[in-house]
Amino acid sequence: MINRNDFRLNELNELIYSMVLIKSADKQSFNNLTEKILKHLEKGTDENILKRVIESELCTTYGYFHMNLILSKFQRIFLNGGKILIIKNL
Repeated sequence: MINRNDFRLNELNELIYSMVLIKSADKQSFNNLTEKILKHLEKGTDENILKRVIESELCTTYGYFHMNLILSKFQRIFLNGGKILIIKNL
């Protein structure tokens, strides 16, 4: 049985994978990023802090240097009653 946290991780991972940040990436390539984002979403982290977490992870783990282009693909994401909701671009 899939627990609620696993479902949210999978849902968020699918969203990030669908952004095609790395063309040759497989669906598990963004697991670390997904876990960090979800952890911060669950804590209710401020949007600016979440942006810095995403920037840092993309730069250090995935080698991105032009964050404005990448962050424009990321959408404002938050949890509502355990469901991940997408609002707008960050």
